[in-house]
Amino acid sequence: ALASAWRESGTESTIIVEGYADKSVASADERIALGKRRADKIRRGLILAGVDAEKIVAVGRDASMRSRIDLTIDLQR
Repeated sequence: ALASAWRESGTESTIIVEGYADKSVASADERIALGKRRADKIRRGLILAGVDAEKIVAVGRDASMRSRIDLTIDLQR
């Protein structure tokens, strides 16, 4: 649904996919790497759904680095 909404909106915006891992994973570097792998999986799914690969950035984050801003896309339009 997200990929369809993005395509239909005609936006040129970049999608940032953030993957997180919590402290159950040993080190901060390992948490960031695991988060990146998770984000990459979502990125690949969006590409398969038709979102332009150049418009998607996947990043890994430690859970303590969560963004303070939440963006919600209304898919009910």
